[in-house]
Amino acid sequence: MSTALDRTINGEGSKHVRPRIKCADGFALSVQASSTHYCLDADGNHPDLAFEAKVRTPYTAVEIGYPAARPEPWRCSAWSEGYDRHNNHPVCDGWERYVETADDPTGTVYGCVPVQMVRDLIALHGGESQ
Repeated sequence: MSTALDRTINGEGSKHVRPRIKCADGFALSVQASSTHYCLDADGNHPDLAFEAKVRTPYTAVEIGYPAARPEPWRCSAWSEGYDRHNNHPVCDGWERYVETADDPTGTVYGCVPVQMVRDLIALHGGESQ
């Protein structure tokens, strides 16, 4: 079965704002990908409105907006690898621009978030509710 995240990264209906993804535990977030969002296509390029026909899906990074709660774990898969809240995890240093720099982690948009991070976050909250 195709999930809302799969439909978004595959460009299905991407010219419109997609509905929020709701998770089994009540967590929700907006996940968007198109030429009008902060995302990267399969070639690692930001889609340009003038060249939308050349956009290659699936998207590799998407725009996340207005999560229902502070998204933890956010930056990587450290939580599933046994690290304590990203302390000393080798990948985390590159992710400081996300939650730590947001004045209100639930009231902002996060650009070009790698799809695997979004999958991990949704899985942590019990997966997409149907």
